[in-house]
Amino acid sequence: MPPNTYCGDRAMQESLEKCGSKRTLHEVYGLFYGCMAAPHMVQPSDYLEVVLGREDDRKPFESLDDANRAMGNIMSLWNLIASWKPEEGEYFYPDTKYPETLDGLKQNIQGNLEFINFFVKGLGLGGLQETDLTGDVKKAFTDLATASTVQEKLLEMFERDKTARESDIAESRKHVAQLEEVMIHCIARINVGLRESRMAEAREMSGRGIAVGKSAPASRVKIHGNQFCPCGSGKKYKKCCAGTLGDVDAFSAKHLTNDNAQHRIAPCQEKPDSMRPAHCTTSWCAALIKPTYS
Repeated sequence: MPPNTYCGDRAMQESLEKCGSKRTLHEVYGLFYGCMAAPHMVQPSDYLEVVLGREDDRKPFESLDDANRAMGNIMSLWNLIASWKPEEGEYFYPDTKYPETLDGLKQNIQGNLEFINFFVKGLGLGGLQETDLTGDVKKAFTDLATASTVQEKLLEMFERDKTARESDIAESRKHVAQLEEVMIHCIARINVGLRESRMAEAREMSGRGIAVGKSAPASRVKIHGNQFCPCGSGKKYKKCCAGTLGDVDAFSAKHLTNDNAQHRIAPCQEKPDSMRPAHCTTSWCAALIKPTYS
């Protein structure tokens, strides 16, 4: 599987099952969206524990190949959601085909509720506090809660009424599809609204990384051309800052390379290739001790 290519929902579902994970696709998607939007970085060990369960409780893999494949698939979904640009409208969501029946409608609603609940869980892993809920972030949370409540009420209604008419089911399916759009729009607003908090932490970590580099020899890491550029432009590294940056110390790389891509959060302004070195020295990537292109 090429770098940054999502394995697909079917392969992802199979990986979760092989891991013995109790999480659904909607839960994992929601969790990763929440981690990406959170005001503080979420370590892989934290979100993997939610996805896979505690180490002592995990189902052993049949082989090392199975383990590597499963982890690669999970990280491919992480990287896919890390590539999301909330301002552009398009988004990634489980591609689940539900039967056009009452049971299918209830499954659809249940998936949406799982997505919302684990989005909030991801924000919690990233240290969201009540004090972060200001301005449009607070309004977006209110709207997201409303979308959740409406779907909960629908689910309760259909649990009671086992004889819903086909026309009612069809109309409700349309409403649920509209609510999915509302959910993603709210999540986009929350992501954008918390961006400054993420940038503030990133600047602080970047400064500490440079301080560490002064007192100890830096370990070198490689950022591959097909990874997202750590400057935050959303472009692949080979199409953006390759050749304009040098080496990144291990501390900065740990937080800024694709494995933790929610911290690609100081987007470079769009400028011609010839001007990229100049704009990189004025953006947050100037704080890096520059990654090696390979």
